[in-house]
Amino acid sequence: MKYLVLSFLMGIMAFCSKSNGSTADQQPLTLVATNWQLVQFQPMDGELQAAQNDKATLWFTASNSIGGSTGCNSMGGDYEIKGDQLTVQAFSTKMYCEDVAAQEYAINEIMSGTMQAMIKECRLVLAREK
Repeated sequence: MKYLVLSFLMGIMAFCSKSNGSTADQQPLTLVATNWQLVQFQPMDGELQAAQNDKATLWFTASNSIGGSTGCNSMGGDYEIKGDQLTVQAFSTKMYCEDVAAQEYAINEIMSGTMQAMIKECRLVLAREK
């Protein structure tokens, strides 16, 4: 199986002391009022690689809005969490940025549907089978 994976580092580290994940022995996943910065991504047919710049971000609000940047373009939309499944309906601006093209493609591909979401060691990990 091939997976698309994004790994984001928590913007406010104090949050990491709380139990927050999606396994049965932990609290339900919550992303309300959190901010994240991309640290790694894995394209569908590629290797895990470091973020191509420090500008790729995600944020989640209490009103189920999501926003952020792919490292070049801005994005926004709505999200819903059911168990460990995160569903996103997002839109993005469409400038071409060659220096972050692979990163942007990976982010846009995963942010258009339902994915598994979990918090591991203060990182938000988003993964989707293709």
